[in-house]
Amino acid sequence: LDDYEEGTWTPVLTGASVTPSSVTYLTQVGYYTKIGNTVQISATVVISAYSGGSGDWQITGLPFVALAGRTHMLLFDQNTGVTYPAGATTIAPYVSPGNSLVRARGFGSTTNSGLPLSNLSAGTVVTSFSGSYLA
Repeated sequence: LDDYEEGTWTPVLTGASVTPSSVTYLTQVGYYTKIGNTVQISATVVISAYSGGSGDWQITGLPFVALAGRTHMLLFDQNTGVTYPAGATTIAPYVSPGNSLVRARGFGSTTNSGLPLSNLSAGTVVTSFSGSYLA
């Protein structure tokens, strides 16, 4: 293999409109393996407190920019301390096309909406996700 790389990345909580002014992380770790243009990622973020910020929930810091024009769905391995958007029965993370960040959407029979930052608990929030995307 002449295009193989592995390493770590630092997941950072942000808001799509305004980044929180303060975030207290208990755990903040990400891993990746890149083979050709396929990037396999995993991350765990544990937040004990945050203040400020607005817009939809985002995790920035992915090691490579995702291929534009294609949404890359991921899986939550764990997601606690989060209130689902109104009408949503599940929340799914995805790599935003043309960006180096992860967003989440709530889905239900009548819902397909972003996950507002304000839906995170005032207490401990644990999120862990994994999957792959094309860079």
